Amino acid sequence: MKLLQAVGACLRRGPHGAAWGQERQRRARHPGSRQSEVMLMQAQGRFTGWRTVGIALAMACAPTFAAEPAIAEPTAAAPVVDPVAIGALKKMGAALVALPGFTLQSDASIELVLDGGQKIELDQPIRYQVTRPDKLRVDIVRHDFERHVIFDGSRLTLWAPKEKFYASTPTEAGTIAELLANASERYDIDLPLTDLFLWGTDAAPVSAITTALHVGRSMVDGDAVQQYAFRQPGVDWQVWISDATSLPRKLVIVTHDDPALPKFTTRLDWETKTAVADEAFAFTPPADATEIVLVPVDVAIIDVDTEEN
Repeated sequence: MKLLQAVGACLRRGPHGAAWGQERQRRARHPGSRQSEVMLMQAQGRFTGWRTVGIALAMACAPTFAAEPAIAEPTAAAPVVDPVAIGALKKMGAALVALPGFTLQSDASIELVLDGGQKIELDQPIRYQVTRPDKLRVDIVRHDFERHVIFDGSRLTLWAPKEKFYASTPTEAGTIAELLANASERYDIDLPLTDLFLWGTDAAPVSAITTALHVGRSMVDGDAVQQYAFRQPGVDWQVWISDATSLPRKLVIVTHDDPALPKFTTRLDWETKTAVADEAFAFTPPADATEIVLVPVDVAIIDVDTEEN
């Protein structure tokens, strides 16, 4: 399974280096003084999006935002895959697919594992603005890092305001799902939380789940939820699903490709009643911004290998 990388990994290039894609390949080999940022983006990649198998997440024993739920001791006859949990996952997918548009604030934290094994927790706020079927904006903003991804239905634009550079390219994608697939496969640009656009579709088959458990009731930010735990090969994940809306309110993800088992956690705050203004999907570059070529990943890899040889 190929875990998706966060968009930040493809947007770190400044105006004095190579084109986007080439710089990502070079820094992967020579992290230099920005090693911590590279490691953060790699950590985000492991925890903030999936493709191919759809969603890959499962059970971890983290507390909820209110009282810890009572977990019944499993019996020998208890099923490995609880149909109640699978049913709740399907219902959540249907609720996501039915949304015509939304604004979503994700307050995430990512565990970064240093070379010595020490874990550092970093906050990562992400905001999604969506109008289906073909408009998307993603804002990733920290005090030291800011990136924006905009899809207006015909063009994909990447914007780094602090560095004052951007890239924009036409795309044949007619839907958000097609855009995500095209951006990942052609440009190696993989957005956080892309599972939100896969749940409830054939791209996220429940047949990939090997363990499904209903953990119990809980509360997330005043919202009554049900907690579920799932497992797929290489990944454990938990989701807290709202009783009122069937939308996910919290996620905990642990991947097994790192022996340190770093964790990604996020709380999800949904606004589904107010339509997103069309202006959110428009981009006019400032006069002092520099346009950068968005290089397909296969070309970037060839060019970097040639340069280093």
